[in-house]
Amino acid sequence: MGKSTKLPLAGAALTATLALAACGGDTGGLSAPDEDEQGGQSGTSASLATSWGPSDTDWYLYGAESMALIEESSALDITVQESAGSEENAIRMDAGEVDLGMIDVQGAETALGEHELAALYPISIVLWQLVVGADTDAETPADLDGLHWNAGPIGGGSTQITMDALEALGVTPDYYEAGLGDAVSAYAGRQIEGFSYRGAGVQATGAILEASSSRPINLINFADEDIATVQDQNPAIVPVDIPGGTYSDVPNDIQTLGYWGVIVAAAPELSEDVAYEVTAQFWENIDEVNERLPQTEGLTPEVAIDELLLPLHPGAARYYEEQGIDIPEDMIR
Repeated sequence: MGKSTKLPLAGAALTATLALAACGGDTGGLSAPDEDEQGGQSGTSASLATSWGPSDTDWYLYGAESMALIEESSALDITVQESAGSEENAIRMDAGEVDLGMIDVQGAETALGEHELAALYPISIVLWQLVVGADTDAETPADLDGLHWNAGPIGGGSTQITMDALEALGVTPDYYEAGLGDAVSAYAGRQIEGFSYRGAGVQATGAILEASSSRPINLINFADEDIATVQDQNPAIVPVDIPGGTYSDVPNDIQTLGYWGVIVAAAPELSEDVAYEVTAQFWENIDEVNERLPQTEGLTPEVAIDELLLPLHPGAARYYEEQGIDIPEDMIR
């Protein structure tokens, strides 16, 4: 097994003005572009509803930040809604309740089976932080067996993938199913022994800092053989290092699970022009995207095409082809 992926330590948790964000509510689905008086692709206009994750997670903040940037630089009117996560987003896109959303590809497959969603672009590499109380003395995945532990909320794509990874290792915690905020409260109140958080980058996460302030934490370390076993079940998994000192309770480097399969997706019925416009505005503003979303640093259209695990929307494919990237025909939905 090769060395773990080492990612640069990003800044503190993002702060964002979320005036754009609209929590809940069905604001549309598969909007067609309006005619623009000035013409030209940059004038494509439409009202879009997008769905991301629970409002207390980085994914929701990333959604609000990235969609705000795209809205600012285009004629699109975009709302950001919270959800349980990837599986719910996939179902809502498939049903035409929202136009775009953040999905974990495998989570979408779990939710929809032979789904018909299409990719626009990846959002980042993500990694798991498996938190456990320092007072449990748990250090490895095997130590989670039988512990009352939270893998995530029902409907979250990462929840099922986390459970599948532990099952591949023969580990079965006594699962507690709750959103991140409730899990942190349950951890502080000693109702559970820990919880899983999957997010972008290796920066300290606010929810884990909050948990550690009331009860010291440890992070579960995956040995090389653990990673190899999980990869047999899920080849997309890669090892990633969380640097020691990211949390004051955890002085040593921790090897954990990483994954490239989290993307911004749309239903194929979304207008080709709108899909093109969203994709184009993301990439044409990538420097500012990097400033707002540190986990996208180093991401290029070429990397995106190499890493995408879902076929492209025709509108997105048109943008990539305009950049001189050869797109195999079977990679277009």
